[in-house]
Amino acid sequence: MSVKRIAFANQKGGVGKSTICTQLAFYLRERDKQRVLVVDMDAQGNSTSTLTHGEDPSGTLANELFKTEAFDLQPMTTDSGIDLIGSRKNDREGYDVEALPLELVGLPRQHLESIWDNYDYVLIDCPPSLGRKLLAALLAVKYVVSPIKLSGYAVDGLAGLFETLYDVKENYNEELEILGAIVNEYDRSAAHNVSLANVREAIPDLVFQHHLQHRSPIDTATMVGQPVWKVRNGRAAAEEFKAVFEELKAKIASSAQ
Repeated sequence: MSVKRIAFANQKGGVGKSTICTQLAFYLRERDKQRVLVVDMDAQGNSTSTLTHGEDPSGTLANELFKTEAFDLQPMTTDSGIDLIGSRKNDREGYDVEALPLELVGLPRQHLESIWDNYDYVLIDCPPSLGRKLLAALLAVKYVVSPIKLSGYAVDGLAGLFETLYDVKENYNEELEILGAIVNEYDRSAAHNVSLANVREAIPDLVFQHHLQHRSPIDTATMVGQPVWKVRNGRAAAEEFKAVFEELKAKIASSAQ
């Protein structure tokens, strides 16, 4: 079966892209025994920091995927068994990529194609802005997931986000499939329930049925670079992640039929 390539994208920051991306990587590697590559396209380097326990990554860096010449990709293998093409934290060169000519955005896909058959999953953590790196990530994948938080501006933000995704599908990557939005830090309050209803109305059939609540073990897991089920009091959060990830896998399986 071909490699499953998934981008985690939202033009807003702080919605949980890196957390969900890395926890899915842990889940697929440890629970499903899958071969996983994480590509950290975000110059903030949060996914990299989680997977390397705060150390600078070795091997090929994400900004090197924009090289015009062929080169030997060397992902870093982390102690969790997950391979990584990382970003140094707040690396200036990572931000400089946004100034590159638009015609170079297809290069990361070309380079990744040389190694992605070594994996069952390639997960790309996208930057929180519309630019070269986000477009490059969306060109390199078949599936895109959008973590969101519920707020007074949730619907407005989603409209712009999904307009961008459909535009990329229509004009740049016809194979792109939008799996939907994962609600993060859901608190079951009346305000969140109203916002969730509005989101479901705005993008019917595209909101995941399972949600993630804000739980302190998730923050702990992120800081120590561990699956949430391995940290103290992480059981409830782990069950929520499992439900979301199994739903994600089911969506991919359904799309392949």
